[in-house]
Amino acid sequence: MTLDSVLMVEVILAGVFFGLLALLMIECMKIARKLAERMTISPLVAAASGGTALVLLALALGREYLGLGLDQSAAVIRGDSASWFAPFAKMVFTSITLNFGGSGGTLSPVF
Repeated sequence: MTLDSVLMVEVILAGVFFGLLALLMIECMKIARKLAERMTISPLVAAASGGTALVLLALALGREYLGLGLDQSAAVIRGDSASWFAPFAKMVFTSITLNFGGSGGTLSPVF
């Protein structure tokens, strides 16, 4: 197998992996939206509950999943390792933020 063939296989596998992560992100957003819609409380209280959940998660998992995640992206590009659950934690943080009254976007990578 030539280097070009190996690279093509690696690129295809990476595409499948990141596609599956994108599908998981969509499902995570749907679950958070359903939870938020099930709460029959004022938007202010919903935002406060989402914020409380984020604070508790940040205390349990670390503050690196708050915000854009640019430091983590730069670290991985430099060659540092990321924890295996980093993409999943970022998905949960982003889903809670966007579905419980927070603002932001999903432009940044989720790791």
